[in-house]
Amino acid sequence: MSISAVSKRLAATGVATALATGALVSGTTGTSSAAVSGGATYTCTVPLLNVPVDVPLSISADALPTEVLADFGVPGGLLPVGGGLEVGGLLGLLSAVPGVTQLGAKLDGFAMLLGNVPVPVPLEAPVGELNPLAAVTGNVGAFKTPAKAGAYDISLPDAFSLVPLGLPIPLDALPCALKDGQDPKVGTVDVTKQSADLRVVRAVKKGKAAKVVAQVVRQDSSKAAGKVAAFVKGTKVASKQLKAGRANLKVKNLKGASKVVVKYLGNSSTKAAKKSVKLR
Repeated sequence: MSISAVSKRLAATGVATALATGALVSGTTGTSSAAVSGGATYTCTVPLLNVPVDVPLSISADALPTEVLADFGVPGGLLPVGGGLEVGGLLGLLSAVPGVTQLGAKLDGFAMLLGNVPVPVPLEAPVGELNPLAAVTGNVGAFKTPAKAGAYDISLPDAFSLVPLGLPIPLDALPCALKDGQDPKVGTVDVTKQSADLRVVRAVKKGKAAKVVAQVVRQDSSKAAGKVAAFVKGTKVASKQLKAGRANLKVKNLKGASKVVVKYLGNSSTKAAKKSVKLR
């Protein structure tokens, strides 16, 4: 997708404004509260020695909002995440290795969960002086929000790999698993339905059967899925599934009617919409 196309999608959903104010919004004014803030302890096993070490991890994402659009593709690199990794136990083991004067770390395979949707967050602590608390930073990678509106927990992963950096001799990645009894939940996000723009692109002639062409575009500029229906005097006279956001409805029984009401019925990720068409 071109930069221009991405910019248009972001503008359509209010994302550009949201990021400028520190919140990714679903078409309404964003809040300043962070969706993610918390932590948990992981047990990381040192290779070869097979020694378990507890590594507490804290994480915060002020830019991640508490409300997002459903079924929306979020581009990567827009939402920063920070935190702290307590590596005192690991430093205790490494102190016996000659020449260890600095340490960094990379968290491979680290992905939070939005409900059951993986949200990749490649976190890394830059190589620096030995410190029992290593600051980790990164940006949320590309992901797609859940397709169904609702409230979803954000959770830390069950496992990841801790890759030590800056050592005089290479050390294999430490497999890390969430310690028993730890609560991985670090936040909650409300996933809301996208609005829909319903357009009727063919007029209807009064008193005659006609074909109504309906087009439905979602808030993120993508083509909607679902069903549209036509109503005359409150009675449904035609319905059809959208195909690539478009449907042709054959409308009959127009005698004595002054308008046709076309409705998009919505779905789990998109709000319903309707439009009246005056008969000529």
